[in-house]
Amino acid sequence: MKRYVVMFRDSSARSIDHDRIANTPGIRILDDQTNKAMLIEASSDAIAAVRRAGTDRVSISEETVYARPGLTRPTIGR
Repeated sequence: MKRYVVMFRDSSARSIDHDRIANTPGIRILDDQTNKAMLIEASSDAIAAVRRAGTDRVSISEETVYARPGLTRPTIGR
């Protein structure tokens, strides 16, 4: 299962689409503290089902993780 970020374009999109997404089998909500987005964990079949029934009010993209940057300056040894 992969993680996805669901972005709601406006407040009406959240009220309409949140329950539909939350009740789709194979989707688990990990974080929905904001009005504009939520983080979900879902199977590829569940995401396909949501996208098929989707609207232009919701954007779904796979979570992107960035590696922590290394040292920006070399250290001077003594």
